Amino acid sequence: MDKHLTLQKRKTIIQQIFSELSTIVDCFQIKTNNFSILAIKVLERTRSYPDLTSANRYQISLDVLTQMAKELDISESEKTYLLSAIPSMIFDLSDINLRGQQNQKQIKNDKKKRAKQLKKNPDLVNNGVFKVEEYVSEIYNKIAKMIITQYIKPSDLPSQLINIVMDSVGLINTFVELRGIEKKQLLVRAFQKFNDNLEEIFPGITTEEANLVKLAINTLPSLIDSVIAVIEAKFNVNLDDVFTSKFWTKIFKNCKNGCAGCC
Repeated sequence: MDKHLTLQKRKTIIQQIFSELSTIVDCFQIKTNNFSILAIKVLERTRSYPDLTSANRYQISLDVLTQMAKELDISESEKTYLLSAIPSMIFDLSDINLRGQQNQKQIKNDKKKRAKQLKKNPDLVNNGVFKVEEYVSEIYNKIAKMIITQYIKPSDLPSQLINIVMDSVGLINTFVELRGIEKKQLLVRAFQKFNDNLEEIFPGITTEEANLVKLAINTLPSLIDSVIAVIEAKFNVNLDDVFTSKFWTKIFKNCKNGCAGCC
């Protein structure tokens, strides 16, 4: 903690952010599966305090998100999952956003390249439809290989899921003939296949560990949206260059009118 940030000031900032964003929990019906929406908004809010250091913002984000997770109307096992995921979530969201901002030119070039490819060969879209199972298997094999070679255990998933999703997004972005929604659907299917083959990937997995994996899988649709949004630098949440590790967050399109603190 920065020596100039007094305990009282820290508590005041935490309470301010908590109060401002508490309505988001109801507005977005925040649960375990879309908690990343809340995380990105907390990170955004910490940047409205210019005197905070990166370490300050990390600690305050951690405190706010931990308090919010404890008050969610979810099961104790889900709370345990979130509390173990929050620290790496903050690092990853921030780092992905930073890299997304740095790589905007490349992202735009990739989109132009895809548009030219589809214009030159419109049949690529139709051809991609017939490769669905092939694509799902390719993504699944990448996920399985990553977990096995890196000795990732079920208990590691809360902190490693973003990395796994990030690498999978990198792979699926090479399938230029697919639209965004199709890519997301393939990712979800690949992870579902992963979920269906837990005994093969984690020999001797316990029931408790299997339930942990299922909790992680349930967060994927929102998490994938979050990763894409942060890659494209739709949000400014990075913790400067102090933290460098990985990726994620969410687009706030569906908030109903009247949700204070959402925008």
